[in-house]
Amino acid sequence: EFQFGASKGTPNLIYLTCSTGMGGGAIVNGELLQGVSDTAAEVGHFVLDIHGPDCPCGQKGCFEAYCGGAALAKKMQEEIKRDSIQTDVLVEANGDLSHINVECLVKAVKKKDKYALKVWDEFIVRLAQGIGVVLMNFNPEVVILGTIAIHAGPLLLDPLKKQLPRFAWKENVRSCRIEASAIGDHISELSGLALAKQARQ
Repeated sequence: EFQFGASKGTPNLIYLTCSTGMGGGAIVNGELLQGVSDTAAEVGHFVLDIHGPDCPCGQKGCFEAYCGGAALAKKMQEEIKRDSIQTDVLVEANGDLSHINVECLVKAVKKKDKYALKVWDEFIVRLAQGIGVVLMNFNPEVVILGTIAIHAGPLLLDPLKKQLPRFAWKENVRSCRIEASAIGDHISELSGLALAKQARQ
């Protein structure tokens, strides 16, 4: 995003993968923040709730455990099975619990499905909480969101922006743009080029 994205060259930029998991990268004052062991901006694994769901990393209540695509899918699969929920989320998965994913959720939200809207609202609040932590720690000019935001667009971005003032100072929210990545599916192939270019600077 820093080398090739719509916010190219922005000196204070955060990217969140917002995909199967939650990963992050930070550009601070024009430099890639790496940390002492190359794990700087590993935002998917700061804890939002110590009593929250188990995370594959071994902790409980991580940002990723609430907002990663795999975690969202697992939550829906378990709830729909346990409570015999009739929902368009399952319809979009052709009736197969194992095929439920975030794409099914987004499609069901667009249909105004009651269960889907409930899950989506909970997801948005947790996403805003996590991004609020990012805003308070990094005070970036822009936060760029990957996969889920790219496919959901305003369905995600509009309610997210409304929730953010609950979790970060208004000036931090006001001074930061929250955008979906314009690079889209090309980000993987460009990442190697970006790393090489960064190394030569």
